[in-house]
Amino acid sequence: MTALDEDEGFRMYPVMIGLLVVGLVFAVISESFDDVVYDVDVSDVKDMVGKEIKVAGIVVDESLRGDPDRLEFLFEIEGEGVVVDVEYRRLLPDPFAYGREVIVEGEVLEGPRIVARNLTVKCPSRYQDGFTEEEVREQYRIVPPTPGPSAGMGVPAGR
Repeated sequence: MTALDEDEGFRMYPVMIGLLVVGLVFAVISESFDDVVYDVDVSDVKDMVGKEIKVAGIVVDESLRGDPDRLEFLFEIEGEGVVVDVEYRRLLPDPFAYGREVIVEGEVLEGPRIVARNLTVKCPSRYQDGFTEEEVREQYRIVPPTPGPSAGMGVPAGR
């Protein structure tokens, strides 16, 4: 092995390191695209078969069927005049009810049917505007301030 051969070997190290870095960057980027969740409207669900989505809709009246003992539920959500089936295999959230807005995350199958891995029920009272001061105090049990050294802090005097 001559000195010339050793120089060529040293010149290959930056190239090898560069290829390794490019490969790692490509692997990270391609992996991140596998976890994409599309935020769609109910009317677009039919075009998303095989994809992970997040969609908001209203639970259709009298659409809940299933077996609570096996935690298998099927219900429908509606939005923009389009109805989609949702399959959910967990305990339904307490505020789940007909006519409530829900956010469903999961994979879209033919039909279309969403196999939900996450179900969130929106609580209408938390998103309404126009509460009076008394309604807010009652809802959050806020004690009105009383005159004294702690006045204005929402804490009764003497505490």
